[in-house]
Amino acid sequence: MNSFLTAYPKNADGTISQKSTSGFSWAAKDPRVFNWHPVLMTFGLILCSSQAILIFETKPFAHHTNKLIHIVCHSLSIVSVLVGTIAVFRFHNDQGIPNLYSLHSWVGISTLLVFGSQYIIGFLVYFYPGVQLKLRMSWMPYHVGAGVGIMALVGLTVVSGILEKLTFNGSCNINGVLDGFAVTGLMALDCIVGNTTGLLVFLWTVSFIVAIWLSKHPLSESATRNSDHDSASDEEDPLLKNA
Repeated sequence: MNSFLTAYPKNADGTISQKSTSGFSWAAKDPRVFNWHPVLMTFGLILCSSQAILIFETKPFAHHTNKLIHIVCHSLSIVSVLVGTIAVFRFHNDQGIPNLYSLHSWVGISTLLVFGSQYIIGFLVYFYPGVQLKLRMSWMPYHVGAGVGIMALVGLTVVSGILEKLTFNGSCNINGVLDGFAVTGLMALDCIVGNTTGLLVFLWTVSFIVAIWLSKHPLSESATRNSDHDSASDEEDPLLKNA
């Protein structure tokens, strides 16, 4: 059924055309500029941000090293998200498509605003020197809670983005004559892969949130006391120290 990432426009005579949209480009007016958007947003918001959070939950290294990896992963996420956002705005402007008109774009922009605010506040409170320990400790529950909430928004944004793209391509309900055969309600390969990916993202989001919740609410009282003690000792010093 042709290559993955294909649009299925319906012609006036009832036949269905197949137009490949695969590949990447940064050339002006090239519709493949859009393809950078899902890749970079997924890399930044799902891969980098999740690893940044998990590094503090698994604590594989010393606290100072974990904190450095945390901020580096989030910084990579910021850069990736900025380029991915530029790509989709450029694609829309080049193709004459309005910006910020869909539910996906509204949820996405809201997620980016919250994520950016979380990054700035986290940098000032936990990375920049001179902040009192009491403030860092009092802000920690909000920092963690906002981080988990952002990942939930990321999952919602990704799933809605997949749905929007599949709808634009007409991949999930093909009716007409395709390759000489009459089809009704046909799901193309794009639809199957896209729906499967969306389901996996949903399951990953739920699993991630549950894992973080359980790590913050251990079942045994001794584990709870140890976790509270570790959190207090971890935040005695900022990542950058005054000379």
